[in-house]
Amino acid sequence: MANEDQEQADRADGIADQSADESLKTTLREAAKAYRSKSVAYALFRDDTQVTPTYSSKQEVFQAALLEGLIPAVQAAARSQTLTADYRIEK
Repeated sequence: MANEDQEQADRADGIADQSADESLKTTLREAAKAYRSKSVAYALFRDDTQVTPTYSSKQEVFQAALLEGLIPAVQAAARSQTLTADYRIEK
């Protein structure tokens, strides 16, 4: 979902760059800003390296980490979202 918002924001900016109509430019820039502000992207990092794609929620990152085997299934069954020391979820 976050990627779609980013694409929409980029499209709006691109059209604004090509427009001669100042009113339309302003409207498109505001739309791009709104798309960017609502798209919060989270990813799993190991040390300084991003190891998952971006997701719109921490829960989605946690699920992806579970599917990739980065979190033991036993830990997930206990509903613990604690990661090992070298992993972290960030925006």
